[in-house]
Amino acid sequence: MDTTEYNVGDEVTYRTFGGELRTVTVERRTDNIKNNEPGFSGTGCWGYDSDIVWFSHTVPATAEAK
Repeated sequence: MDTTEYNVGDEVTYRTFGGELRTVTVERRTDNIKNNEPGFSGTGCWGYDSDIVWFSHTVPATAEAK
């Protein structure tokens, strides 16, 4: 799995510095989250792309069926 293929709105699970796994909805992606490394941020947290262990693409809402 290429963990850099996530988008804003996707859920990512990442490993924190302390080894804990957290899941967050991505609110922003950037090429320099910290220390010139690419990463993401969500509500009250951020992480490096290299910390991501899994992600799930958000499926966009579709128009109602007629």
